[in-house]
Amino acid sequence: MVRIMLGASDDFAYNYSTDSKFAYISASAVVLARVVSRRTTDLNVNENYVKKDDSSETIRSSDLAKRGPVFAFPNGCNRLDVVYNSALGKNLVTMRSRTAKNGQHSGIDRSSVHESDFAWGPWRMVFCTENWDVDPGEVVDIPSQCISGDGKRLRWFSLAAKASQFGKQSLMSGKRSDRIWQFRRVSNAS
Repeated sequence: MVRIMLGASDDFAYNYSTDSKFAYISASAVVLARVVSRRTTDLNVNENYVKKDDSSETIRSSDLAKRGPVFAFPNGCNRLDVVYNSALGKNLVTMRSRTAKNGQHSGIDRSSVHESDFAWGPWRMVFCTENWDVDPGEVVDIPSQCISGDGKRLRWFSLAAKASQFGKQSLMSGKRSDRIWQFRRVSNAS
């Protein structure tokens, strides 16, 4: 997923991906690459996040093999989306997680929201469900148009992917006061 963060304080396009060879297998980490927005077609200028050094400076490399995680959730990183909340200066990650054990789905479906001041973290979990009654699906998303002007109210969506629930969606509403987000389900629609 490549995302140009509208209103962001830098001129980069970011690509978040689970650290896995296959999109349908849960990983334990999310990796991040970035490129200057006006050079997105030049494959030789990308920078991969590697790690923070001892003085908390970010280390990046063009060598993909040196990439490091910007986000970790053991065996639970799967479908994700990132949106920049320009009013609050926060990056928000929504993630559908299908926890795996020994490479197999364990039957635990979660949806979560995480926030950070920086595209590379550190991330703080602000909401997490355990065993949603509606399959979290392939899409878990906070569209930028669904964030209020002051950044303190939002709506996020998930769309079920299981055949028995296909087309069902959940709509969640979030409100932020100080550093605390409160979420509630608005509807389960089909």
